[in-house]
Amino acid sequence: MEEDSTVPDFRDIEVKLGRKVPESLARSITHRAKPLESSRAQSHCTSSELKQLESKMLFLKQEMAHLRAIDVKLMQQLLSINEGIESIRWVMEERGVWPAGRAA
Repeated sequence: MEEDSTVPDFRDIEVKLGRKVPESLARSITHRAKPLESSRAQSHCTSSELKQLESKMLFLKQEMAHLRAIDVKLMQQLLSINEGIESIRWVMEERGVWPAGRAA
């Protein structure tokens, strides 16, 4: 999995969608989650079990961050496709091929 050290800019997506990108999504993409330590979990687990659990949780967090990054890229591609469709529709309306106000 490749890591991008730059902070992604969600303004373009927010403007196109008309809603703000959830803070939790932005945080998960821009910051690596710190390992969760619970004194309760530590008291019932051996050291090796705890390390194994932390390792699995770290792997899951990395996979979730990767999936979220893929989701953002897909959303950007879908928005780009939508823009292209809207542009074609506008040109067709201007040429009179597509009746104005007709639902797609």
